[in-house]
Amino acid sequence: MTALGRKSYWDQFQPAPDFVVNAGGVINIAEELAPKGYHRERAYAAVRHIYDTTLGVFDAAKQAGVSTTEAAQHIARRRMAALARVHQIRTFT
Repeated sequence: MTALGRKSYWDQFQPAPDFVVNAGGVINIAEELAPKGYHRERAYAAVRHIYDTTLGVFDAAKQAGVSTTEAAQHIARRRMAALARVHQIRTFT
């Protein structure tokens, strides 16, 4: 807060964590390494989710009263924990 009790521009600024907004490059590389080869539309569809993910990070940070980086890290850890259980699923082809 400023001396007058008003929020400054920087008090209102919520940065998006770099590892969230830069995820498009990682997504594209993962698509290039996919077993069935690169599929542009599939890569673009995944990249389009970054915007919604970023909004989710902003909402989570506001609700928890933490920084956007802390909120994004919490979401990432939760997703990785969920994916860690996937290897336990057996598929038979």
